[in-house]
Amino acid sequence: APVSVELDREYCDKMRARGIEVRCDPIEDLGEDTLPISDVYFWWPMAAKTQNTAWLRHIGGVLQKKGVAKGKLAIIACDPQWAEDRDNSYELRDWMGGEWRGKVFYDEGDHDRQFGGFRMIHVPLDFPFPSEEEVAEGKRKA
Repeated sequence: APVSVELDREYCDKMRARGIEVRCDPIEDLGEDTLPISDVYFWWPMAAKTQNTAWLRHIGGVLQKKGVAKGKLAIIACDPQWAEDRDNSYELRDWMGGEWRGKVFYDEGDHDRQFGGFRMIHVPLDFPFPSEEEVAEGKRKA
């Protein structure tokens, strides 16, 4: 059954009220015994530069350590109107094995950033993620 992992307690309560199973913990606090195992992990980050890389390394690391990462995928929504998301999408593509796979459009109103399209970035979780030092030194594993 699908499981959601959510940081915001209010959203956790709303999802539970709708019958959705939810872990109300930061993803990085979920380890080998507590991270839900799934074929697909999806998120839309609030701070792309820090969250995406950290979460990929964490989830991929747990799955790889358990020997279940093969075929598992992270799908990350990137807002190309937002510079941090746009720049990070290139890093995910170039350094983390990511591929851009289509768009999901949204329309939440008429003001700036209330409508547009998210670029979906697919990242394999069995990828040999480079360390921060390797990225800084320009060493790629792919």
